[in-house]
Parts: sequence; structure tokens; C-alpha cells
Amino acid sequence: MHLNSLKKFVKAKEKQAGFDKTDSKALIQFLEKEIKELKQGKKEAGNKIVDIIILALQLANRHNSDLDLEWKEHWNRFKKYLNRAKK
Repeated sequence: MHLNSLKKFVKAKEKQAGFDKTDSKALIQFLEKEIKELKQGKKEAGNKIVDIIILALQLANRHNSDLDLEWKEHWNRFKKYLNRAKK
């Protein structure tokens, strides 16, 4: 996957815009707002989903998460569900 590349891209853009100082708590509040708007259907879903993805990438930057590794580990854990479906 290339999630770390997206994370790096977002980090550069948020620094350029001066958003790189926003703390995790504020990012989570923004994320909650975007999810609420998505649930309410007030705005176009694709736009809200991109906002949510960007906020998630910003949070990953704040926590120095290796998203490529996390992605692989998630799908390794998910294999148990796939194996159940085959039965």
C-alpha cells in the first residue's frame, strides 16, 4: 500500500497551510463533525469521505503511525473472518 505516501503528502500540505500545529483533540473534534454531517446527508458524501480520510491521515501524522504496516497487520488479522466464510 501507499498510505504512508498519502500521509507524507498531507503532512506537507498541512504545514504549507499552517495546520500542522492542530493537536489530536481538535482533529478528533473535526472528524466527529465530518462524520455527523455525513450521517445527516447534508453535503455530498464523497466530499465528506475525503475530509474524513484527510483528518485520519493528519491523526496518523500526529501519532507517527506507520499506516502501511498497520494495513498489512489489519488484513493478517482479518484472515480469520475470510476463513470462516469459506466453511
